Amino acid sequence: MFVALHGSSPTSRKERIPGRVARVVFKDGKPAGVEDFVTGWMKDGQVLGRPAGLITGADGALYISDDNKGFIYRVSFGEK
Repeated sequence: MFVALHGSSPTSRKERIPGRVARVVFKDGKPAGVEDFVTGWMKDGQVLGRPAGLITGADGALYISDDNKGFIYRVSFGEK
């Protein structure tokens, strides 16, 4: 399961927390941990984007909406 973590708003915290997309790891059908999947929406304290929503497309890619820049990112897996 993937979760969009929006990050802190400009007025809610002294130190900003960047947004990220995390993957929830399951073991025996129960959540067992969380790991970063997509990061990088902040650089030098400057917010570059804020992930807001996720959907899996018919092509198997993960689409991430960004309510800061208005972008939609597509994450897909290539062949090895």
